[in-house]
Amino acid sequence: PSDDLISFGGRAYPFILVNGKSPADPAVFEARRGERVRLRFINAASDTGFRLAVGGHRMTVTHADGMPVKPVDVDALRIGMGERYDVLIDATESGIWQIGVLPEGKRGFGRALLSYSDAFSRVAPPEDFRPPELDGRLLSYDALVGLRPLRVPLTGEPDRHYRMTLRHTGIEVDGLDRADPIVVSSGDWVRFTFLNESDIWHPMHLHGHHFHLMTTGRPLKDTAFVPARGGVMTWDWRADNPGAWMIHCHNTYHHADGMMREIYYDICQPSKPVANGNGHGVNEQGMGH
Repeated sequence: PSDDLISFGGRAYPFILVNGKSPADPAVFEARRGERVRLRFINAASDTGFRLAVGGHRMTVTHADGMPVKPVDVDALRIGMGERYDVLIDATESGIWQIGVLPEGKRGFGRALLSYSDAFSRVAPPEDFRPPELDGRLLSYDALVGLRPLRVPLTGEPDRHYRMTLRHTGIEVDGLDRADPIVVSSGDWVRFTFLNESDIWHPMHLHGHHFHLMTTGRPLKDTAFVPARGGVMTWDWRADNPGAWMIHCHNTYHHADGMMREIYYDICQPSKPVANGNGHGVNEQGMGH
């Protein structure tokens, strides 16, 4: 692939589905002229990132991964596996419009339709029609400004800083062996820095917490993709939910391959197994493995 190819995975699929429907039989979302319509986009794919746009309309992004952001107007979104965006559109352009979904780095096309209630005589766009908005202003993480109070300081050094290198379908953590968990303490300010040395964009997901992207707007998210071929990304988060968690790539095949690391609060770390009289492992609290 060329150096500028954006790919989230290598699997090929016969259809790109929107709400379970193929382009030949698309899902239809209705609107009345003059309404403000809220759309929630969820990338539930296993192996595909998407670029999407609503023909004839600009989108105002209001939430990222369920967390409010300062409204920002864009023409198109790029959405990695597991990410969610809420957008508003003003229904001012009567007709039947294509909601176009283009898989990044792959062949194929998906769609739904935005149909105005007064569009009885209009004809739907061809199933392969690509809205020109797909080539318009694309939302970037730098454009997101969080509206929730900061959970970590703006300056200074975190309590714990873990540096991770993404290679193929593995996560290497500096200073830790492959099987070692990432350990935090309740109340810690934790920083994760990722370096992606693979040819695939990896959407990384943190369980049990939201993190602040280390961009000017410091938005809160729980999933963010790290660009391929030397992409670097930093997250800051507050360890305020004690338990046993993990961080993993939201490509299902990568996750199944082992692209994940365990995260434990130090008060919740599992005990080392010891042998009982039958040779079976039990931990020090007596729980069977």
